[in-house]
Amino acid sequence: MTMEAIAERSKTSKVTVYRWWSHKAAIVLDAMLAEVSPVMPYRDSKSPLLALRDQMQSFTRFLVSRKARLLVAVLAEGVLDEEVGHAFREHWVRPRRDDARGLLGRAMQAGELRPDADLEVVLDALFGPLYYRALVNHIPLDLAFGKKVFRSVMSGVATERAQASLARSR
Repeated sequence: MTMEAIAERSKTSKVTVYRWWSHKAAIVLDAMLAEVSPVMPYRDSKSPLLALRDQMQSFTRFLVSRKARLLVAVLAEGVLDEEVGHAFREHWVRPRRDDARGLLGRAMQAGELRPDADLEVVLDALFGPLYYRALVNHIPLDLAFGKKVFRSVMSGVATERAQASLARSR
């Protein structure tokens, strides 16, 4: 895949392609985002932690689907190619972390998370194992695993009241 081939296939000039995308990794990511993004919106919920739990389940469902192969391929390529890695972090990781961090911040304000919880560590603890299983594939990723990860992380950072509420809403 080259920028020239993309321009030719789209019946436009290379200049036009570069006006919209700085490099081919950005085009691949945009195509992936167009296909994947609608699958994982945050849903409104009475609790930010419930919304986050639902989001983790949506993301886990996506990761076990055939559509995730493109995400895993781009993620793996981003380890080897700095440009792809940067584009992946900017276009995929950062917006999703920002959204999830916002939910965690609202959970903290609502008294659902301990005030000393490190939101960046919580995000890594929640989503890191999902990416790891999808990438390494040493043990199959399934919905039960996503639920276990959420419960495990919340047992360390959610307030007792929030843990009780989460347990009731299973």
